[in-house]
Amino acid sequence: MKGRGCRIIEDDAFRIITPDASSKVRYILFDAVGVTEGLKSDSPPLERKPSTPLAELMQQVARGNYEDANMLSLAGRLGQLVKYVTPDDYDALQRLSGGKLEDLAEGLLTSLNYDQQLARAKEISGVEDPPASAIEEAALQLAQEATQPFKSQELRDLLLQLQRRAKQAIDDLSLD
Repeated sequence: MKGRGCRIIEDDAFRIITPDASSKVRYILFDAVGVTEGLKSDSPPLERKPSTPLAELMQQVARGNYEDANMLSLAGRLGQLVKYVTPDDYDALQRLSGGKLEDLAEGLLTSLNYDQQLARAKEISGVEDPPASAIEEAALQLAQEATQPFKSQELRDLLLQLQRRAKQAIDDLSLD
């Protein structure tokens, strides 16, 4: 039974019952039935470069560094920022990138998807079984398309503003 943990709650209502949190961003589901019958694993996070700042990740992909780690980390961080987009931010994102924040993250992930790369390679080469060079060319095209919006400094600044808004300050010094 999923229970109350997975239900959607508005940020204002959530802050009433949990004043030290700004919004509910995830929940963990435990299913004890059959827990000992097989190995359990948690799906790995997208974050591959936790020590690299968001600004640097965006700048790297804007300059053509299409490493999987950069693309995955950036997609994961964009996914975390979705919760903090206001209507004004939405309009600005639409104007600057032609889509939503989710679309930017999805584009990054799609560009790394081998099936998408293969489909694009088939289009490029015109054959059912494209050579490796066509698949590499398709991967490059998909990565360039996915990272094109990040070449806009204005978009990068907006995303950094969203990140600053989402940061939670933890006070270890005050005695409560």
